[in-house]
Amino acid sequence: MEVVSTLTTAEELWQYNPIRLLTKPRKNQKKQLPEHTRRLYDSVRHMIETVNSQLEAQFSIETTRAHTLWGLCARLYTKMTAHTLCICINRLLGVPDYLKIKRLAFHN
Repeated sequence: MEVVSTLTTAEELWQYNPIRLLTKPRKNQKKQLPEHTRRLYDSVRHMIETVNSQLEAQFSIETTRAHTLWGLCARLYTKMTAHTLCICINRLLGVPDYLKIKRLAFHN
């Protein structure tokens, strides 16, 4: 079955879910974002990439070895909850860079 869509991805996301897809303009485009908005985009992107990298490297999210859909969901929820808990503990401890979760297990 082939799905033919006349809407762009951003329009589809907004139509079916209240999700707005925002992207930075390319450097060669005439209309550019203000500097503070560009820095905000970069910081959010850095945070997303850091979390994805941690879930992959430290929690092995790509390797679940689940045999059923329920097992897969349970293992993914467990790994994501553990990651979230590490961030919460870092914030409670007053760690300024709370995404550095390896320090919880390996102290300097």
